[in-house]
Amino acid sequence: MVYKIAIDGPAGSGKSTISEILRSKLGFMRINSGNLYRAVTFVLTSHFGSYNLEDPEIVKFIENISFKFDKETIFYCGENITDRLRTKIIDNEVMKVAKPLYVRNKVHKLQSEVIEKSEVGIIIEGRDIGTNILPDATLKIFLTASPEIRAIRRHRERPAVSFEDTLKAIKERDYEDINRKHGPLVVAHDAIIVDTDNKPIEDVVDKIYSLFIDKISNE
Repeated sequence: MVYKIAIDGPAGSGKSTISEILRSKLGFMRINSGNLYRAVTFVLTSHFGSYNLEDPEIVKFIENISFKFDKETIFYCGENITDRLRTKIIDNEVMKVAKPLYVRNKVHKLQSEVIEKSEVGIIIEGRDIGTNILPDATLKIFLTASPEIRAIRRHRERPAVSFEDTLKAIKERDYEDINRKHGPLVVAHDAIIVDTDNKPIEDVVDKIYSLFIDKISNE
């Protein structure tokens, strides 16, 4: 049996860091949903200077995009693009690219292909994993933290951007995620909410690890 853990939460809630430590602890595979949307955005912006997401040519192009995966590494046309997904251009475009239903369906299809081929447990992080991608997940976690704490974390990662601008961006992203027409950020009815405010990452990981062990022990 392949165990599946869904980890959802808003920007800066600790999804990536927690998922990576938990993956290492459990020996699972990890899928960062955000990176898949970034990968689609990277390919799109690399091929087209400007684009209309409703253009049939763009729709067909996105639907035909193919990636190869090796653990956390994403390959496109044989090239490792993983380290090229965190640019300002991608940051500015990815939310727009992720909105259309056909793009979300494309990313869901990519995720499903990885899940089907996996012979080990899987941790998927994102914003609609527990509700749309892994409704049958062994364990569903929803991470929370105040906008201020999340802005502090992001500001540490990107000190070139002021704290005020980072906090503003966090709040704007929250609004976009919650009010998105397709795949909005919501807590799955059977998810366990874990508050990460002012808590050491190790403590949060240990809590989720214990929840997972308890869950599979009682199956």
